[in-house]
Amino acid sequence: MEVRFTLSAVAHVPIYYWPWVWWQLYRLRQQCRVAGCEVLWEVDERGFVYVPFVSDSESDLLAWFYKEVRKTRAHWAPMDNASGEMHLSAIHYWMGRIMECGERVMRRAGSKAALMAPAIEDSS
Repeated sequence: MEVRFTLSAVAHVPIYYWPWVWWQLYRLRQQCRVAGCEVLWEVDERGFVYVPFVSDSESDLLAWFYKEVRKTRAHWAPMDNASGEMHLSAIHYWMGRIMECGERVMRRAGSKAALMAPAIEDSS
């Protein structure tokens, strides 16, 4: 956010505090220029300027690392979208794959289910 004195930013501050606010914003602008960062700032009713957020420094390697970790990369996707199925959820994707080789999968699942089922006792 650009650090400058605007009437919309100090409308809630009494006029006799405006020179003090202007001086703080001037100093804050100089510090931002020297540090090479951007800030979000706010002014309270008594004319004090607060900085709740400061941008990351370009030379801060830890901040750069966290930005790199959050980036999405094409090769991380489980499908490289060569088949055009990137928009599908994992359930839709894998169910399609299972259905393609369904006979083999279903035969194995059926044989295991038959082995695990208890014997039926007829009491009639």
